[in-house]
Amino acid sequence: MRSCAQRPWAYDDLRVDALTTTSSTYHFDGIGSTRRLTDTDSLVTDSYAFTAFGELAGSTGFTVNNYLYTGEQFDPNLGFYYLRARYYNQAVGRFQNMDTFQGRMFEPITLHKYLYANADSINMIDPSGQFGISQLTAATGVRAVLVNSAIGSVFGVVDAALGSDPTGRDLLRAAGTGAAAGAILGPVARIRALQKPLAILFGGLGVGGAIDSARQGNHAQAAFRGITGVLGSYLFLRASTTPSRAVLPNFRNFGAQQGFSGVWHPRSGVMVIRPSHNVRFEPPPAGFLPRNGGHAIIARTDFVGVPRSQLWGFTAILQSNGSLRLTFNSGINPGLAPASVQPVIATMVRSVTGKTVTF
Repeated sequence: MRSCAQRPWAYDDLRVDALTTTSSTYHFDGIGSTRRLTDTDSLVTDSYAFTAFGELAGSTGFTVNNYLYTGEQFDPNLGFYYLRARYYNQAVGRFQNMDTFQGRMFEPITLHKYLYANADSINMIDPSGQFGISQLTAATGVRAVLVNSAIGSVFGVVDAALGSDPTGRDLLRAAGTGAAAGAILGPVARIRALQKPLAILFGGLGVGGAIDSARQGNHAQAAFRGITGVLGSYLFLRASTTPSRAVLPNFRNFGAQQGFSGVWHPRSGVMVIRPSHNVRFEPPPAGFLPRNGGHAIIARTDFVGVPRSQLWGFTAILQSNGSLRLTFNSGINPGLAPASVQPVIATMVRSVTGKTVTF
Protein backbone atom coordinates (compact mmCIF):
# COMPACT_ATOMS: atom_id res chain seq x y z
CA MET A 1 0.00 0.00 0.00
CA ARG A 2 1.32 3.43 -0.85
CA SER A 3 2.57 5.79 1.81
CA CYS A 4 0.09 8.39 3.02
CA ALA A 5 0.72 11.28 5.39
CA GLN A 6 -2.84 11.34 6.73
CA ARG A 7 -4.16 9.40 9.71
CA PRO A 8 -4.73 6.54 9.64
CA TRP A 9 -1.86 5.85 7.22
CA ALA A 10 -0.73 2.91 5.13
CA TYR A 11 2.65 1.61 4.02
CA ASP A 12 3.05 -1.35 1.68
CA ASP A 13 0.59 -3.98 2.99
CA LEU A 14 0.46 -2.92 6.65
CA ARG A 15 -2.03 -0.38 7.92
CA VAL A 16 -1.62 1.29 11.30
CA ASP A 17 -4.54 3.14 12.88
CA ALA A 18 -3.04 5.94 14.97
CA LEU A 19 -6.24 6.37 16.96
CA THR A 20 -6.64 2.80 18.15
CA THR A 21 -3.01 1.60 17.83
CA THR A 22 -4.26 -1.50 16.00
CA SER A 23 -2.69 -3.01 12.90
CA SER A 24 -4.30 -4.59 9.86
CA THR A 25 -2.73 -6.37 6.93
CA TYR A 26 -4.14 -5.76 3.45
CA HIS A 27 -4.89 -8.56 1.00
CA PHE A 28 -5.24 -7.55 -2.66
CA ASP A 29 -6.63 -9.01 -5.85
CA GLY A 30 -5.01 -8.92 -9.30
CA ILE A 31 -5.53 -5.19 -9.90
CA GLY A 32 -4.61 -4.16 -6.37
CA SER A 33 -8.07 -3.77 -4.88
CA THR A 34 -8.33 -4.44 -1.15
CA ARG A 35 -10.34 -7.62 -0.67
CA ARG A 36 -9.63 -8.47 2.97
CA LEU A 37 -8.10 -7.09 6.15
CA THR A 38 -6.61 -9.38 8.76
CA ASP A 39 -5.50 -8.62 12.30
CA THR A 40 -2.25 -9.55 14.03
CA ASP A 41 -3.63 -13.06 14.65
CA SER A 42 -4.24 -13.51 10.89
CA LEU A 43 -7.98 -13.51 11.43
CA VAL A 44 -10.16 -11.83 8.79
CA THR A 45 -11.72 -8.69 10.23
CA ASP A 46 -13.07 -7.06 7.06
CA SER A 47 -13.88 -8.07 3.48
CA TYR A 48 -14.82 -6.11 0.36
CA ALA A 49 -16.39 -6.84 -3.02
CA PHE A 50 -16.42 -4.46 -6.00
CA THR A 51 -18.12 -4.10 -9.35
CA ALA A 52 -15.97 -3.95 -12.48
CA PHE A 53 -15.47 -0.17 -12.25
CA GLY A 54 -15.08 0.10 -8.49
CA GLU A 55 -18.47 0.45 -6.82
CA LEU A 56 -18.53 -1.24 -3.45
CA ALA A 57 -20.86 -4.21 -3.97
CA GLY A 58 -20.61 -5.44 -0.40
CA SER A 59 -18.44 -5.37 2.70
CA THR A 60 -18.13 -6.82 6.19
CA GLY A 61 -16.34 -5.52 9.27
CA PHE A 62 -15.96 -2.14 10.92
CA THR A 63 -12.28 -1.18 10.47
CA VAL A 64 -11.90 2.41 9.25
CA ASN A 65 -10.32 2.02 5.81
CA ASN A 66 -10.43 4.31 2.78
CA TYR A 67 -7.96 2.38 0.60
CA LEU A 68 -10.27 0.24 -1.47
CA TYR A 69 -10.65 -0.09 -5.26
CA THR A 70 -7.21 -0.66 -6.92
CA GLY A 71 -5.72 0.28 -3.57
CA GLU A 72 -6.47 3.96 -4.10
CA GLN A 73 -7.84 6.42 -1.56
CA PHE A 74 -11.59 6.87 -1.39
CA ASP A 75 -12.84 10.29 -0.25
CA PRO A 76 -15.98 9.60 1.81
CA ASN A 77 -16.92 13.30 1.83
CA LEU A 78 -17.06 13.53 -1.97
CA GLY A 79 -17.91 9.92 -2.67
CA PHE A 80 -15.12 9.67 -5.29
CA TYR A 81 -11.63 8.17 -5.54
CA TYR A 82 -8.63 10.48 -5.47
CA LEU A 83 -6.40 9.60 -8.44
CA ARG A 84 -3.98 12.54 -8.17
CA ALA A 85 -4.73 14.51 -11.34
CA ARG A 86 -8.51 14.02 -11.05
CA TYR A 87 -11.28 12.51 -8.96
CA TYR A 88 -12.85 9.31 -10.27
CA ASN A 89 -16.60 8.62 -10.06
CA GLN A 90 -16.85 4.85 -9.73
CA ALA A 91 -20.65 4.89 -10.06
CA VAL A 92 -20.44 5.80 -13.76
CA GLY A 93 -16.88 4.68 -14.53
CA ARG A 94 -15.83 8.21 -15.51
CA PHE A 95 -13.67 11.01 -14.20
CA GLN A 96 -15.22 14.22 -12.93
CA ASN A 97 -12.89 16.52 -14.89
CA MET A 98 -11.48 16.61 -18.39
CA ASP A 99 -8.18 14.83 -19.02
CA THR A 100 -5.16 17.11 -19.49
CA PHE A 101 -3.38 14.27 -21.30
CA GLN A 102 -3.88 14.82 -25.04
CA GLY A 103 -4.05 11.15 -25.91
CA ARG A 104 -2.53 9.35 -28.87
CA MET A 105 -3.66 10.03 -32.40
CA PHE A 106 -3.58 6.41 -33.53
CA GLU A 107 -5.36 5.11 -30.40
CA PRO A 108 -8.78 6.76 -30.56
CA ILE A 109 -9.89 5.44 -27.17
CA THR A 110 -7.16 7.50 -25.47
CA LEU A 111 -8.72 10.68 -26.90
CA HIS A 112 -11.77 10.33 -24.66
CA LYS A 113 -11.46 13.01 -21.98
CA TYR A 114 -13.41 11.31 -19.19
CA LEU A 115 -12.92 7.57 -19.73
CA TYR A 116 -11.35 5.47 -16.96
CA ALA A 117 -8.54 3.02 -17.90
CA ASN A 118 -9.54 2.92 -21.57
CA ALA A 119 -12.86 1.36 -20.50
CA ASP A 120 -10.91 -1.82 -19.65
CA SER A 121 -10.99 -1.86 -15.87
CA ILE A 122 -10.37 -5.62 -15.73
CA ASN A 123 -6.87 -5.38 -17.22
CA MET A 124 -5.87 -1.77 -16.62
CA ILE A 125 -5.70 0.82 -13.85
CA ASP A 126 -5.30 4.60 -13.92
CA PRO A 127 -3.34 5.68 -10.82
CA SER A 128 -2.32 9.03 -12.32
CA GLY A 129 -5.79 10.13 -13.41
CA GLN A 130 -4.47 10.67 -16.94
CA PHE A 131 -4.19 7.33 -18.72
CA GLY A 132 -4.56 3.63 -18.15
CA ILE A 133 -1.62 1.30 -17.67
CA SER A 134 -1.52 -2.48 -17.84
CA GLN A 135 -1.28 -4.51 -14.68
CA LEU A 136 0.56 -7.80 -14.34
CA THR A 137 -2.49 -9.76 -13.25
CA ALA A 138 -3.23 -13.40 -12.73
CA ALA A 139 -5.25 -13.28 -15.95
CA THR A 140 -2.14 -12.22 -17.86
CA GLY A 141 -0.23 -15.16 -16.42
CA VAL A 142 -2.99 -17.62 -17.29
CA ARG A 143 -3.18 -16.21 -20.81
CA ALA A 144 0.58 -16.63 -21.26
CA VAL A 145 0.42 -20.24 -20.08
CA LEU A 146 -2.43 -20.99 -22.50
CA VAL A 147 -0.54 -19.42 -25.41
CA ASN A 148 2.63 -21.37 -24.59
CA SER A 149 0.60 -24.57 -24.28
CA ALA A 150 -1.04 -23.96 -27.65
CA ILE A 151 2.31 -23.36 -29.34
CA GLY A 152 3.81 -26.48 -27.75
CA SER A 153 0.78 -28.51 -28.79
CA VAL A 154 1.09 -27.38 -32.42
CA PHE A 155 4.79 -28.23 -32.52
CA GLY A 156 4.10 -31.63 -30.98
CA VAL A 157 1.38 -32.48 -33.51
CA VAL A 158 3.49 -31.35 -36.48
CA ASP A 159 6.46 -33.41 -35.26
CA ALA A 160 4.28 -36.51 -34.81
CA ALA A 161 2.55 -36.02 -38.16
CA LEU A 162 5.92 -36.04 -39.91
CA GLY A 163 6.77 -39.42 -38.34
CA SER A 164 6.12 -42.89 -39.66
CA ASP A 165 2.39 -43.57 -40.14
CA PRO A 166 1.13 -41.73 -37.05
CA THR A 167 -2.22 -42.77 -35.60
CA GLY A 168 -4.82 -40.49 -34.09
CA ARG A 169 -3.73 -41.60 -30.64
CA ASP A 170 -0.13 -40.69 -31.51
CA LEU A 171 -1.22 -37.20 -32.52
CA LEU A 172 -3.28 -36.71 -29.34
CA ARG A 173 -0.39 -37.90 -27.18
CA ALA A 174 1.99 -35.56 -28.99
CA ALA A 175 -0.44 -32.66 -28.57
CA GLY A 176 -0.67 -33.28 -24.82
CA THR A 177 3.07 -33.66 -24.40
CA GLY A 178 3.73 -30.49 -26.40
CA ALA A 179 1.15 -28.52 -24.43
CA ALA A 180 2.69 -29.59 -21.12
CA ALA A 181 6.19 -28.75 -22.34
CA GLY A 182 5.06 -25.33 -23.54
CA ALA A 183 3.31 -24.53 -20.26
CA ILE A 184 6.43 -25.45 -18.27
CA LEU A 185 9.13 -24.02 -20.53
CA GLY A 186 7.34 -20.69 -21.07
CA PRO A 187 7.81 -19.40 -17.49
CA VAL A 188 11.17 -21.18 -17.05
CA ALA A 189 12.53 -19.52 -20.19
CA ARG A 190 12.04 -16.11 -18.56
CA ILE A 191 14.67 -16.93 -15.92
CA ARG A 192 17.77 -15.25 -17.25
CA ALA A 193 20.22 -17.60 -15.52
CA LEU A 194 18.65 -20.60 -17.31
CA GLN A 195 18.55 -19.14 -20.81
CA LYS A 196 22.05 -20.22 -21.91
CA PRO A 197 21.68 -23.76 -20.51
CA LEU A 198 18.31 -24.02 -22.23
CA ALA A 199 19.89 -22.85 -25.49
CA ILE A 200 22.45 -25.65 -25.26
CA LEU A 201 19.75 -28.17 -24.32
CA PHE A 202 17.47 -27.16 -27.21
CA GLY A 203 20.31 -27.28 -29.69
CA GLY A 204 21.43 -30.70 -28.49
CA LEU A 205 17.91 -32.15 -28.51
CA GLY A 206 17.22 -30.71 -31.95
CA VAL A 207 20.38 -32.17 -33.49
CA GLY A 208 19.95 -35.49 -31.69
CA GLY A 209 16.32 -35.78 -32.75
CA ALA A 210 17.16 -34.85 -36.33
CA ILE A 211 19.86 -37.53 -36.52
CA ASP A 212 17.52 -40.14 -35.06
CA SER A 213 14.76 -39.30 -37.54
CA ALA A 214 17.20 -39.32 -40.47
CA ARG A 215 18.39 -42.79 -39.52
CA GLN A 216 14.78 -43.99 -39.63
CA GLY A 217 14.27 -42.44 -43.05
CA ASN A 218 11.94 -39.65 -41.83
CA HIS A 219 13.77 -36.83 -43.57
CA ALA A 220 10.94 -34.31 -43.27
CA GLN A 221 10.75 -34.90 -39.53
CA ALA A 222 14.55 -34.67 -39.30
CA ALA A 223 14.51 -31.30 -41.05
CA PHE A 224 11.71 -30.05 -38.80
CA ARG A 225 13.50 -31.12 -35.62
CA GLY A 226 16.81 -29.67 -36.78
CA ILE A 227 15.29 -26.31 -37.72
CA THR A 228 13.20 -25.96 -34.56
CA GLY A 229 16.13 -27.02 -32.35
CA VAL A 230 18.53 -24.53 -33.92
CA LEU A 231 15.90 -21.77 -33.92
CA GLY A 232 15.02 -22.38 -30.26
CA SER A 233 18.69 -22.37 -29.33
CA TYR A 234 19.23 -19.10 -31.18
CA LEU A 235 16.25 -17.42 -29.50
CA PHE A 236 17.43 -18.44 -26.03
CA LEU A 237 20.97 -17.20 -26.75
CA ARG A 238 19.61 -13.94 -28.06
CA ALA A 239 17.46 -13.46 -24.97
CA SER A 240 20.42 -14.16 -22.70
CA THR A 241 22.55 -11.47 -24.35
CA THR A 242 19.83 -8.83 -24.79
CA PRO A 243 19.50 -6.44 -21.84
CA SER A 244 16.66 -7.77 -19.74
CA ARG A 245 13.80 -5.57 -18.62
CA ALA A 246 13.72 -7.45 -15.34
CA VAL A 247 17.45 -7.33 -14.50
CA LEU A 248 18.47 -4.46 -12.24
CA PRO A 249 21.89 -2.89 -11.70
CA ASN A 250 24.12 -4.55 -9.13
CA PHE A 251 24.18 -1.94 -6.39
CA ARG A 252 27.31 -3.47 -4.88
CA ASN A 253 29.25 -2.08 -7.85
CA PHE A 254 27.92 1.43 -7.30
CA GLY A 255 29.59 4.32 -5.57
CA ALA A 256 27.54 7.22 -4.20
CA GLN A 257 26.19 9.45 -6.98
CA GLN A 258 26.14 6.60 -9.49
CA GLY A 259 22.87 5.21 -10.69
CA PHE A 260 20.87 3.99 -13.66
CA SER A 261 18.78 5.26 -16.52
CA GLY A 262 15.21 4.17 -16.98
CA VAL A 263 12.48 4.55 -19.59
CA TRP A 264 8.79 3.93 -19.03
CA HIS A 265 6.22 3.15 -21.72
CA PRO A 266 2.88 4.13 -20.13
CA ARG A 267 0.78 2.38 -22.74
CA SER A 268 2.17 -1.06 -21.93
CA GLY A 269 3.29 -0.33 -18.38
CA VAL A 270 6.76 -1.68 -19.30
CA MET A 271 9.75 -0.15 -17.52
CA VAL A 272 13.29 -0.73 -18.77
CA ILE A 273 16.20 -0.06 -16.42
CA ARG A 274 19.88 -0.19 -17.29
CA PRO A 275 23.00 0.77 -15.33
CA SER A 276 24.38 4.18 -16.21
CA HIS A 277 27.01 6.51 -14.87
CA ASN A 278 27.36 10.16 -14.01
CA VAL A 279 30.66 11.09 -15.66
CA ARG A 280 31.05 14.13 -13.41
CA PHE A 281 31.94 12.00 -10.40
CA GLU A 282 34.01 8.91 -11.14
CA PRO A 283 34.79 6.40 -13.91
CA PRO A 284 31.94 3.99 -14.67
CA PRO A 285 32.19 0.33 -13.67
CA ALA A 286 32.75 -2.09 -16.55
CA GLY A 287 29.67 -2.50 -18.70
CA PHE A 288 27.87 0.59 -17.43
CA LEU A 289 26.35 3.03 -19.88
CA PRO A 290 27.31 6.71 -19.80
CA ARG A 291 24.38 8.68 -18.45
CA ASN A 292 24.40 11.12 -21.35
CA GLY A 293 23.36 8.40 -23.78
CA GLY A 294 21.51 5.97 -21.53
CA HIS A 295 17.92 7.03 -22.25
CA ALA A 296 18.42 7.22 -26.00
CA ILE A 297 20.10 3.80 -26.08
CA ILE A 298 17.26 2.23 -24.12
CA ALA A 299 14.62 3.85 -26.34
CA ARG A 300 16.38 2.75 -29.51
CA THR A 301 17.05 -0.87 -28.52
CA ASP A 302 14.19 -1.83 -26.21
CA PHE A 303 11.27 0.12 -27.70
CA VAL A 304 11.90 -0.36 -31.41
CA GLY A 305 9.31 1.48 -33.50
CA VAL A 306 7.70 3.25 -30.54
CA PRO A 307 7.44 7.04 -31.05
CA ARG A 308 9.64 8.91 -28.59
CA SER A 309 6.64 11.03 -27.63
CA GLN A 310 5.16 7.94 -25.95
CA LEU A 311 8.25 7.29 -23.78
CA TRP A 312 9.24 9.00 -20.55
CA GLY A 313 12.74 8.85 -19.14
CA PHE A 314 14.13 9.18 -15.66
CA THR A 315 17.43 8.81 -13.84
CA ALA A 316 17.99 7.21 -10.44
CA ILE A 317 21.00 8.27 -8.35
CA LEU A 318 22.24 6.17 -5.45
CA GLN A 319 22.57 8.28 -2.33
CA SER A 320 25.11 7.82 0.45
CA ASN A 321 22.36 6.50 2.75
CA GLY A 322 21.46 3.74 0.27
CA SER A 323 18.26 5.35 -1.01
CA LEU A 324 17.55 6.30 -4.63
CA ARG A 325 16.75 9.79 -5.82
CA LEU A 326 14.83 10.12 -9.10
CA THR A 327 15.28 13.04 -11.46
CA PHE A 328 13.04 13.84 -14.41
CA ASN A 329 15.18 16.08 -16.59
CA SER A 330 13.68 18.20 -19.35
CA GLY A 331 15.36 18.25 -22.72
CA ILE A 332 16.13 14.52 -22.78
CA ASN A 333 14.84 12.09 -25.36
CA PRO A 334 12.50 10.48 -24.21
CA GLY A 335 10.91 13.52 -22.66
CA LEU A 336 9.95 14.87 -19.29
CA ALA A 337 7.39 12.82 -17.36
CA PRO A 338 4.38 14.94 -16.26
CA ALA A 339 4.35 15.82 -12.57
CA SER A 340 1.13 13.87 -12.04
CA VAL A 341 2.72 10.55 -13.04
CA GLN A 342 6.10 10.99 -11.40
CA PRO A 343 4.76 9.38 -8.18
CA VAL A 344 3.61 6.40 -10.26
CA ILE A 345 7.10 5.91 -11.71
CA ALA A 346 8.62 6.33 -8.24
CA THR A 347 6.31 3.63 -6.88
CA MET A 348 7.30 1.24 -9.68
CA VAL A 349 11.03 1.87 -9.12
CA ARG A 350 10.59 1.29 -5.38
CA SER A 351 8.73 -1.94 -6.10
CA VAL A 352 11.40 -3.42 -8.39
CA THR A 353 14.47 -2.22 -6.47
CA GLY A 354 13.25 -2.61 -2.91
CA LYS A 355 14.88 0.70 -2.01
CA THR A 356 13.54 3.93 -0.58
CA VAL A 357 12.85 6.33 -3.45
CA THR A 358 12.66 10.12 -3.33
CA PHE A 359 12.16 12.64 -6.13
